[in-house]
Amino acid sequence: MRIEGTRFGCIEVDESKLIEIPSGLIGFPNDTRFALHEHERSRYIAWLQSVSNPNLAFPVMDGNAFGPDYPQPTADELASSAGIESADLAVLVVVVPRAEAPRLVANLLAPIIIDVPNRRGVQVVLDPRKFSARHVVGEIGPRITVQMMPAAVMPPGEHEIVDTPGE
Repeated sequence: MRIEGTRFGCIEVDESKLIEIPSGLIGFPNDTRFALHEHERSRYIAWLQSVSNPNLAFPVMDGNAFGPDYPQPTADELASSAGIESADLAVLVVVVPRAEAPRLVANLLAPIIIDVPNRRGVQVVLDPRKFSARHVVGEIGPRITVQMMPAAVMPPGEHEIVDTPGE
C-alpha cells in the first residue's frame, strides 16, 4: 500500500505491517492506523506515520533507551490494564526535536505500548509526579538504532520512500 504523506512524499508499506491503535493517540482520536518507518538522518529515531492523515507523523524512540525501570508500571502491567495480553511488547516514546537546547525532549508521560505479534497498540498516561512530557534526552549510552526496535514492529528496510518532493 502507498501512503501519501506531506513529510515524506509517497512511501510503500506492507499493509500487514501497519500498527492499529484503536483509540488513537492523545489529541488524535480519529487516527488509528500507523506505519512505522526509519528516519533518513537519524538512527535513534523512527517515524510513526498516520495512514489516514498525511500531515500527521510522530518521531518516536524505543522506550528501552530510558532504562530498565521505564515505564513504571511495567509495559506488561500497562498492556494488561488496557486489555492487551502479549508476551512480546514494544514501548515507543514520542520525541520532539528542537532548534535550541535542549535539542531533544521525550514524552515519557504517555508512552505507546504495542502488542508486536498482533500489531495493536495503546497510548497510556503514567503518573505525572514521576514522568514528564518534556524529559530532556541527553547521552543515552550505547548508540540506539532503529534496528534495536523489535524487528516485528519495524523490520529493517521494510518501508521504502518512493518519491520525496524537492529531491
